Formats: sequence, structure tokens, C-alpha cells
Amino acid sequence: MERARKLLIFAGKLYLELGLLSGATLLALAGGNDDLIRFDTRMQQHFNAAQDDADGIREPRFLYFRESLRSPIQLLAVLQARLLMRPLEPFGWAVPNPYESLRPVSGGMVGSTGLTIEGYHRIADTIDRGNEDGVEQIAEGFRTLVLTRREYLVAAMADEHHWRMLLHPAEVVDLDAVVLFSLDLRRAAHDRIYPDILDEGLEALHAPFRIAQWLFG
Repeated sequence: MERARKLLIFAGKLYLELGLLSGATLLALAGGNDDLIRFDTRMQQHFNAAQDDADGIREPRFLYFRESLRSPIQLLAVLQARLLMRPLEPFGWAVPNPYESLRPVSGGMVGSTGLTIEGYHRIADTIDRGNEDGVEQIAEGFRTLVLTRREYLVAAMADEHHWRMLLHPAEVVDLDAVVLFSLDLRRAAHDRIYPDILDEGLEALHAPFRIAQWLFG
């Protein structure tokens, strides 16, 4: 398991070096907070130094990073990393409020979770605040996620040839789901929610929850 954690950290660092902020989610999930903060600090220093240096800002890494700040998928990764790393706020200098930046596309879907960006953020924020009044809202969000995931997996498994080779596009491991489960495992009484929605014979359905348990349980 530790080897898997190290691979997640390696992949996260590699993504960030390529200017892709999705690496922040991988590092936050794998406990690579120090690596993420070091990269964040270094990137801010480079950006500050490049303000008066036209050649410096043309370095591919900086250009890719700047483009990432315009991508909803990459901004969502910043939001996820912040939620997982509270009270730290990586890339706060570049994205003061990632959800506000995502608001124009808040009706878009988050991966294959079945949740909109707005719904995903609402559930994550309710968990993060530890709001006991939001338990049913959290449970309903997880039910939507699990039912949507089940539909994808059943459809994928119907194509036995590609399922055996794991080439079907359905996400067996859904990192967006892992983030939500991880948040709830760390900050809530999760036993009040999961038994009734995970009581399924489809083992692959449980993968995000099991991974979150391993990472944060």
C-alpha cells in the first residue's frame, strides 16, 4: 500500500511539473502536502520574478500552468486540494476562490459522479463545515453518486471483452468520488451514511470508498 501512495505522489509531482493542477488532488489524497506546498511556493516565486521578464513567462511550464487556471477541470482540482488540506490553501495567490472561478460552469458535471459542480461543492462544503443539519443532504449526494456509478459499471461489464482488459471508459476508480469519501471519513460520522448505499454485491462499486478508507480511514 505504501508503494501505491508513493506512486500517487510521484504522479502528482509529475502532473504539476507539466503545469497540470490535477496533480494537486493526487498529492493531497496521498499525503504529499509538503511536496505540494514546495511546488506552490516555487511557482509563486517564479511568477513574481517573471513579471518583468517577458522571456521567463514564455517558459512552457509557466504557460501550461497559466492555461490550467482557465480550465474547469484543473480549477476543480485546486478546490479539491484545498478541501483536503485545510487550513492550507495551495495556489491561493493564483486562485483566491476556486469555486467562484467555477461558478459560470457550475451546472456542468463532475466526471462520472452524477453531480453538478454546484452540487459537488455543496456536499463537500457541508462536510467540511461539519454541519450536522446537512447529514441528509450529504447522504442524498452519496446515493446519487453510487447509483450513477452502478449504472456505468453495469454497462461496462456488459461488454465482457473490454471489461476483462479494463479498456472500457467507465471509471473503476473515480478520484472525484474518492475525494468526497475521504472528506467525509475524516470529518464526519460516516457510519450513519454508508451501510445502506454500499450494501451491493457489485464489488467494483465500492472501489472509491475502499481507497478513501485506506488513505484516511
